[in-house]
Amino acid sequence: MPTTENARREFLQRLATGAAALPVAAVAAQPLFGKPVPGLDRPKDPAAAPLSQYAFDVRDFGAVGDGKTLCTRAIQAAVDACAKADGGKVIVPPGRFLTGPIFLRSNLEFEVLAGGTLLGSANFEDYPTMAGRWEGLDRTIFASLLTGDGLENVSITGRGVLDGQGAAWWDAHHKTADMRKNLGLTDREPQNPPGAPLKWPRPRMINLYRSRNVLIRGLSIVNSPSWNVHPVLCEDVCIEGLSIVNPGNSPNTDGIAPDSCKNVRISDCYVSTGDDCIVIKSGYKQIPRHPFAPSENIVVSNCVFGLGHCGVGVGSETAPQSSSARRRQPNRSSSS
Repeated sequence: MPTTENARREFLQRLATGAAALPVAAVAAQPLFGKPVPGLDRPKDPAAAPLSQYAFDVRDFGAVGDGKTLCTRAIQAAVDACAKADGGKVIVPPGRFLTGPIFLRSNLEFEVLAGGTLLGSANFEDYPTMAGRWEGLDRTIFASLLTGDGLENVSITGRGVLDGQGAAWWDAHHKTADMRKNLGLTDREPQNPPGAPLKWPRPRMINLYRSRNVLIRGLSIVNSPSWNVHPVLCEDVCIEGLSIVNPGNSPNTDGIAPDSCKNVRISDCYVSTGDDCIVIKSGYKQIPRHPFAPSENIVVSNCVFGLGHCGVGVGSETAPQSSSARRRQPNRSSSS
């Protein structure tokens, strides 16, 4: 059985020869990874297989692209119908579709077409809470604009826009930070105090947990409430061709943050944010009998950075592992 060090060396050798076992190889063949998904290889005769059998337009489920009507239920209904049909594509067409968090499913491509915008609601009440990770700690958080847990074969693509309308969230963060400071809550572990403008940590734009075979491609992502793209405990992830732009003074708007992830390729992205552009994380503080998984086999290539605290960083969440965990996984992280 190969050791972790040998596996890492083999991964880097295969990458150098263009044969690394990363999702990008599958991307060239089809939009989703693994087995073909209905809707991505449709018969040529539309009469034999209507488009609606494979592609689910959110307007058909009641979504209205006027930028004012809350479309969360309609868009979620399209996603759930696609999953019930054993996979396919959900389409957000041209228009401005106001929404709260959408929970993605396996074997699905979620595409925002050119001219289409998924507009995050600025009403905090539109965001349910969930168990997640924030700044390296497992805790209750607001669900994110596009959220997934335990998924396989999922793509988030298109030439459209994800707009988080982050200004209200940033303002609430600053007021909450002032309240924490006045109460002497200087460390990250304590929850926000009662009466704070932010009860829970802010949403991300894309936040996936424990998912495998993930493609995120082509979108423009702007004004995120906090981190933009945050995969956690994911494996075989390809992130390419994104444009991520947030104001230079927007707090905690890290661009792409793989967190305890394995086999990740990030390429051909433009990132300009109020925090780190690309940052690799693996948990904040070691908890007995609950070791955080390392990040490993991560490649960053051909990216351009604008504003930001760093181009590519490691940390600030890099939890030390216990001696037993180190024996199981000698390599904490690898990036280039």
